[in-house]
Amino acid sequence: MMSYKHVSDYTEETIKDLSLFEDLKYDSVSLVDLLISLEEKYDVELTEDMSDLIDNLDSIGQFMDYILEKIRDVQ
Repeated sequence: MMSYKHVSDYTEETIKDLSLFEDLKYDSVSLVDLLISLEEKYDVELTEDMSDLIDNLDSIGQFMDYILEKIRDVQ
């Protein structure tokens, strides 16, 4: 878990390393809500295997890479 005191302490790389669950305090329900919103916005299937997804995506960077890959596959 990363700890920063000021927004200015964050860089693109440190943001990617933040944990969705520990640093951002997401839980599985909030992650599913976010994924459903992204599915609707980008017309892409993201929630086909939620348990595997939740188990394997911990950091913001991993999450962003997963979402971008899925969106690119649809285009």
